Amino acid sequence: MKSGSPKGRQNYNLVNYEPNTGYWFIPDKGYYSGLSRIDFEYGIPQYNALYIFESMLNMREIRRDTKKETVLILEKRDKILELFRKWLWERRGQALGC
Repeated sequence: MKSGSPKGRQNYNLVNYEPNTGYWFIPDKGYYSGLSRIDFEYGIPQYNALYIFESMLNMREIRRDTKKETVLILEKRDKILELFRKWLWERRGQALGC
């Protein structure tokens, strides 16, 4: 299993933002391929969770070669969104001292 940041970088940001273009970018998306949660639980091997998340951040439509693959990826996108909502509400409770 891979750990740490790609290429041994200490101060590594998983998500970068380019203010001039308004584009969110996740570098080294392929580095994390092979991790079951990235490839299977929240993505598919041909389009892992980081590609899906980057598309979500940039509000891009996700379309693949086949309808079946597109539907599967959209289901994974919804799963990521639900996980984010859950995390956000948990953090909100911590911030409010609940």
